[in-house]
Amino acid sequence: MDQLRVIEGVKEDKPDYFEIYLRMFMKAVQELKNQKETTKLVSKDVYKKAIFTGVRFINNVSNDLKDHKYVKAKFDLIVYVKELIGCLTPREFMSIFPIAKEYKGGKHGMKDYFSTMKSIDEMGIDTQIGDNVSEFLWNYHNWEDVTEFVVNSMEVVSALRKAEGKKSLAEEFFEGTGLDTYTLHSGQKGKQKLINNRTGETQEVQKPRPRYLKPVQ
Repeated sequence: MDQLRVIEGVKEDKPDYFEIYLRMFMKAVQELKNQKETTKLVSKDVYKKAIFTGVRFINNVSNDLKDHKYVKAKFDLIVYVKELIGCLTPREFMSIFPIAKEYKGGKHGMKDYFSTMKSIDEMGIDTQIGDNVSEFLWNYHNWEDVTEFVVNSMEVVSALRKAEGKKSLAEEFFEGTGLDTYTLHSGQKGKQKLINNRTGETQEVQKPRPRYLKPVQ
């Protein structure tokens, strides 16, 4: 009987999307600047390249929300990309990030293809997005890129607000609905306490006892 041998395959390194999109974004931004300096006009194709690579780059950047300088730099980058998006029309934006082909969101109170097109029709499909970028992106149904970009934007804004002593977006939302929010604090000995952000009341976090431990009678 023939013996079987296990042949180890060659492991392929995963692509470093951070580096890939960083290089592509920087190249597109430089091209954009060069066109502005030489012709005073920028082609829509260059805008599209900068927007596509900018959104992908931001979505692949690590989310270290504890480093204030890092968060501020990421915020400035997000603002810049949103300004570029404002230079396009919805039709042009759709050619970069197509609307997700999901059609039953209305039954569940969620965004879908139809709700996105309704929002675009109200704005004007060939009207420049301009200052309506945030609203446009919020109503746009594209999970893979646009929704992730919007979530990243909200997380960065919340982190900046907290660093400046303000309430996060989530805290403001829950307070508007009458729900209390809590902050978890850990002591030096590992004890944890929950503090009510509205009343200041504290309560100790009771960790569940492992099953193998039983109280002595």
